[in-house]
Amino acid sequence: MKSNNYCKLFKKSRYTILQLFDAQESENPAALKESVFKIINEKKHTIINCACMTDISAQWIQDLKFLEQQLKLAEKSVQFVYMSDQLRTKLKGFTTAGTLRRALSELHGLVTSFSDMNLIKVLVNATMYVLYMQAKQLQCTRGSVALKTSDNNELMGDISGVIKVHTSDFDYAIILSFPEQTFIALMNRMLDEQSSNINKENSDGAAELMNIIFGHAKLVLNQKSNKLKASIPQIHLGRNLTGFNFDRSKQLTPFNAGKTVVIPFTSEIGTFYVEVWFPESAQKMLLN
Repeated sequence: MKSNNYCKLFKKSRYTILQLFDAQESENPAALKESVFKIINEKKHTIINCACMTDISAQWIQDLKFLEQQLKLAEKSVQFVYMSDQLRTKLKGFTTAGTLRRALSELHGLVTSFSDMNLIKVLVNATMYVLYMQAKQLQCTRGSVALKTSDNNELMGDISGVIKVHTSDFDYAIILSFPEQTFIALMNRMLDEQSSNINKENSDGAAELMNIIFGHAKLVLNQKSNKLKASIPQIHLGRNLTGFNFDRSKQLTPFNAGKTVVIPFTSEIGTFYVEVWFPESAQKMLLN
């Protein structure tokens, strides 16, 4: 059991119970974050016990929405129990089970494993988590995932972090791509600067963020025994990228030799994209 003066975590093998207390919440609105991040990292179904809550702050509601969002991406559920009428009004939209016994009964049939998660879901989860952590709680929303059907050599953004991934069967690439204004706003937010353009000081951020995102994704993907190896992320300026030099082939692998999935994200500072290039032979393994 992990606890502080504001909440307690009761960790079970397949789920976590988060007990909330409101006696001192107003003194420390950030007190919930530590528990939220612990739950996200473990990615278990979560029951939130509100029996000791009479009210809740806007900050705590935001933290709980982020928790629910992240666990949904990991195909996990969040259920609230023992909510007062006042809390039920403030937490409208969250899933309510009523009692702990009912929540446990409903969770019994929901337990899934990381092996059910495909690459796209893992990357979405990792991207949203890393941007929230690294960019002062920047919350991002995923748009509709689509297969790129034209302009395969043209990236979605003006600056990108590119990482090439090697498995025992095939190579693929992940690209974190930002339009110029989104990237500048993101770097200013992270570095507390007021830059007006992409420059030598901030351009490394694209590769660094790609590296952190892949690091989080790899923790999940390696549970499927993929034994992933990745290159050092590289910065690519401009939208034209003709292909990749994978170590396996020693030759340029053009975009048209495979497929590209585009994952768009929106945020308060602008849009950005994660692009995943893979050989056609790997489509079933990566996307199913």
